[in-house]
Amino acid sequence: MADRVAWGEQGIDVIEDRTAPYSTLLELRRPVEHEAAQLIHGDLTGNVLFAADDEPAVIDFSPYWRPPVFAEAIVVADGLLWFDLPAAC
Repeated sequence: MADRVAWGEQGIDVIEDRTAPYSTLLELRRPVEHEAAQLIHGDLTGNVLFAADDEPAVIDFSPYWRPPVFAEAIVVADGLLWFDLPAAC
């Protein structure tokens, strides 16, 4: 549901004491210029298995219908937040 709300596809009823932060987030949201949406893995980071002499295997598929750049952004954000990659990579 949060994904659909973030992309402007669905509205929600907001708990009264959360209306101010929710309104702030809505004001900060900007349109995303992107290619057409397609099927992407919404949680690719950490869900690819590697073995010597074998093709990588993608597991735990989390399907989303979003632009390809969104999948790339998830991988970058996960790398920064969960794997301590330097921002200058």
